[in-house]
Amino acid sequence: MLKRVEGRIEWKLSLDRGIGWRVCGVVNEPEGFVAVITSLLLNKEHREFLGQCRNKKCGRFFVVERGEGKPRTIYCGDDCMLKANAAGSAARQRDRYKRRRAADLLVEGWHGRLPTEESIKSAIRGAFKTDPAATAEQLAKSATALLHSGRRSQK
Repeated sequence: MLKRVEGRIEWKLSLDRGIGWRVCGVVNEPEGFVAVITSLLLNKEHREFLGQCRNKKCGRFFVVERGEGKPRTIYCGDDCMLKANAAGSAARQRDRYKRRRAADLLVEGWHGRLPTEESIKSAIRGAFKTDPAATAEQLAKSATALLHSGRRSQK
C-alpha cells in the first residue's frame, strides 16, 4: 500500500500471501522510487496504485491517492487537467469550425440536386476521420468525392 506523507511516499508491499516477501519503508532516493514503481507494474494487484498523466506535455507517473469519492487516475494534478482540457477544447473548436466550413464549401460548389444535410455531415465526418489535418477545402473535395461515389453505386 502506498500513501503520500509530506512530500515522501511511504509504502508497504506484499507480493504473495503466504510465501511472498514484504517491503516497508520510505522512498527518499530516485533509485528506491524506481524499485517501488517497477514492483507495482509487475504486480497486477498493485498496478491500480500507479497512474500516468494523460496530458501530452506531461506524461509523468504518479501515485493514485485513494480517499473519499472517486480517485483521480487521469491527470497528475489540477494544473495538468486544466491545461489538457483547455488544449483539447481549443482543438475541438478548430475541428468543428473546419467541418462546418467544409460543409459550406461543399454546398456552394455542388452541381445538381443537393444531398441531404445528414449525408453531407456523414461524408465530411468520414473525410475528417481519414485525414484530420486536412484543410476545409480538402475536406470538402474528399466529401464531394465520397458523395458522388455513393450516388454512382446507388444507380
